Amino acid sequence: MYQPLGVDTGHPVLNALLAAAEDYLEEVHWLLATAHLDQGPSHLFQISVALNLLSVVNGLASPPTVRLQNNESAFVTCLETYLPWEKCGVKGISRAGAQHILYNLCRNPLAHGFGFSPSRKRIKYGHSFPGTADAEVRIVGVEVADTPHKNAFLEYRTDAIVLWLDAFYWAVRQMVRRYFSDPDKLAELRKYLIATPTGTVMQSAKTTLVASYTASPVQGGSSGLDKSGPADA
Repeated sequence: MYQPLGVDTGHPVLNALLAAAEDYLEEVHWLLATAHLDQGPSHLFQISVALNLLSVVNGLASPPTVRLQNNESAFVTCLETYLPWEKCGVKGISRAGAQHILYNLCRNPLAHGFGFSPSRKRIKYGHSFPGTADAEVRIVGVEVADTPHKNAFLEYRTDAIVLWLDAFYWAVRQMVRRYFSDPDKLAELRKYLIATPTGTVMQSAKTTLVASYTASPVQGGSSGLDKSGPADA
């Protein structure tokens, strides 16, 4: 079962934003936890996992409080500020180089040279326990761990650039936890979404947002959307 982050921002609107991010994380949980059929390929869902995780990062980097002039700069700043670099990192490339790769090559690889870097290296995805029978037990272990099971979530190799999905999942979960535990960020969001009179349209959007994510909490606890895990094969 998905392990929620257990963060409470102290306000239903901000909790609804957190729940929206956790929807993506819960989706990743099930994608990584799915046991694959014997006759199927052993590396399913890797692109889906990567895109979901990078969507979360993109969301954190693009709050509704500002109109961005430089999306890549905001993305990099968000990674630099909230990713737990002291516990996980990159290998064979600088931190700045890895941030550039995540933004320009991994977020939407087909739209950026079909996933090839300028050096013609292909973006590949690594998964430490793809589709094994104990995959969910192991992914829950990732969710509750204080440190990642791999020191580097991205490796720049001679043959390819590898994004390790299990380690990156751990890192993005920590990003979300830090983001929604940051008093300055919460004050910024609170001022824009709650304290500032923004008119009927924004007030309606806030009401809908809160209602959507508080109506009927699911078993996993991440949000009020009616979602369940994958059916048994």
